[in-house]
Amino acid sequence: MRESKVGIVLFVLTLAMGIAGCKPLDGKDTYAPCSAASDCANLNDSCVLVMSTSSDRMCTHTCTVGTDCPRSRDGDPNGVCLAVASGDTVCYSHCAVDADCPSGWMCNLGTTRGAACTPR
Repeated sequence: MRESKVGIVLFVLTLAMGIAGCKPLDGKDTYAPCSAASDCANLNDSCVLVMSTSSDRMCTHTCTVGTDCPRSRDGDPNGVCLAVASGDTVCYSHCAVDADCPSGWMCNLGTTRGAACTPR
């Protein structure tokens, strides 16, 4: 009887984690500004310094092309894959206007691979 209760509890916990997407309730989504990797809800994301001229960081992950990136903040099905201060290429959110970007960020229309949200 005890084994069946343990099995039921494990099943319910596994189901709850699957529904919740295994991300912290207070975690930030990809493309959100952050201070540390622990801020990021997506387990594939790191808190990346995006420009050498700024201290701004965002939750994101490496990419090769825009289709490696999740849906952008403006609803575009993909992000924009651009280089960051370290030389790696990471996902940025695609944008059309500044309002598509987090507060304090702007829609940079002059990137090499498409308009992307970058720090001001």
